[in-house]
Parts: sequence; structure tokens; C-alpha cells
Amino acid sequence: MTGRVTGVEVIDVWVAGNVRGHRAQAIDAAAQGGQTGAMINIDLVYEDVREAVALHPFTPELEREVAERVLGLPK
Repeated sequence: MTGRVTGVEVIDVWVAGNVRGHRAQAIDAAAQGGQTGAMINIDLVYEDVREAVALHPFTPELEREVAERVLGLPK
């Protein structure tokens, strides 16, 4: 671990807080928990994006099709 809130070297395992600092206050733990939740969320979003891109790789043809739809260009 390299920070107060971080992923660890085990896939899909996250940690939060300071297990050694017995003087840590509850508000610090709550803040770290919120930050960890946000980090887990973005990690899951990135995973979803990687899977979607793997299923539907970007191509010039796809870009042209999307541009035609969005801009209302004739085919």
C-alpha cells in the first residue's frame, strides 16, 4: 500500500482507514470510506469501459456511422 486509501496487490480488494493509528477520529474514517467508495466506483466504471471496447472496438467505419447519426448527415 502506498496511501491512506488505495487498492492492494490483490485484484478486487480495497482497503480504507488506518488500522494502526488508534487515535484516528471517526470523521477521518468516514472521509476515507467515502473516498474509497469513489475509487471503487471509478475502478468498476473503467472495467465496464474496457469490456465494452473489447466487444465493440473503435473503427473509422464506426466513427463515420456515429457522426452520420449524430449530425444527421446523409449516408
